[in-house]
Amino acid sequence: MNVLICPCGEGLGHTTRCRALAEEFMRQGHRVAFAAYGTSADYLKRYRFHVYDSEAEISLAGRAGKFSIRKSLFNSKGIFYKILKAAYRECRAIEDFNADIIVSDSKYSALLAAKIKGLKSILLINQNDIKMDGIKRLISYTISGFLNRFNSIADKMVVPDFAPPYTVCEYNLSRKKRNGKILYSGPLVVSEEWKKNNKSEKYVLSLIGGFGYRARILRKISALAVKRKDKRFLLVCGISKINGMKKAKNISVINFAKNMDALWRDCEMVVAHAGHSTLMEMLCFGKPGIIIPDNCHPEQENNARKISELGCGIALAHRELSISRLNCAIDEICENGGYKKSAKKMGAMAKKYNAKKTIVKMAVSMANKPPEKKASWIIWANRFRLRRN
Repeated sequence: MNVLICPCGEGLGHTTRCRALAEEFMRQGHRVAFAAYGTSADYLKRYRFHVYDSEAEISLAGRAGKFSIRKSLFNSKGIFYKILKAAYRECRAIEDFNADIIVSDSKYSALLAAKIKGLKSILLINQNDIKMDGIKRLISYTISGFLNRFNSIADKMVVPDFAPPYTVCEYNLSRKKRNGKILYSGPLVVSEEWKKNNKSEKYVLSLIGGFGYRARILRKISALAVKRKDKRFLLVCGISKINGMKKAKNISVINFAKNMDALWRDCEMVVAHAGHSTLMEMLCFGKPGIIIPDNCHPEQENNARKISELGCGIALAHRELSISRLNCAIDEICENGGYKKSAKKMGAMAKKYNAKKTIVKMAVSMANKPPEKKASWIIWANRFRLRRN
């Protein structure tokens, strides 16, 4: 079976879990290719995957730890044209790779391409509902409607998270019934190391991702580390240079970690933004966290809220982000054993899932079914494209 995987390239969370799934497909003897762009494509090429060039649908933006929906919408102007352009490239990839099924990780153009080509599609998703207050509610309602319209194209939707009531992305999902289309597969992560028992607690692990507007987190942590000689701090980020970073013997900075297993295994706690994939890895390893969502980022704020409700960490808003508040949060996790106990409970629960095998089994079953009859508008679109060629 030939599987074309199309991840959203905004951040690496979507791409890393797609890599985990791709490796399982290949382990079971299937062929895999990606349609990706930007840092996502660069990341996949490091692991020698076959990557077709795709196109970005959206472009996230922010400053000083604050996610800006206005700037993101402005940067994503012409989104319908971009989706069509990306779908065209993904149609070409489908033809060249002779794909049998499409796996889309929040990449809506890939669902459209699959529909045009008459292929089955699986959508990996951890958000299909956006909730904002005030005048922004109308914007969020419009965006949510747009997302759900595209989500309906997928044949199956997979939420790579714990089943309710432990779903970390619970507050980012619509409560509308999907007639059995949604499956909670459990965490979808690259590492297998978390399945082993580990007791190492050597340092505080900080993860910031690739966005420069989160650099403020690292500057605060580095300033705290200078004062906390009793702790080691390992800072992982996707930024080559950060102005204002403090240097000390108990601070180590890694710009790119190809293998995160050892870093997760040996940390005492995590300090990070509230990206879904990061939180899934944190819980799989049974590690508590200090979670600092991007300011005015509804999805991350909801994720952080759920982590706090599960008792697995402390959620801090950017307006509360001070050296003293970070210091208190670290002390609270160290002194209150409840956080580590709750995190280890989630880690034990994660071992009951096997998301990679579950999704691969689903894909094989779907690909073996006869293709559905194409809609008339799709047939005419294909005829028009063939005439132009």
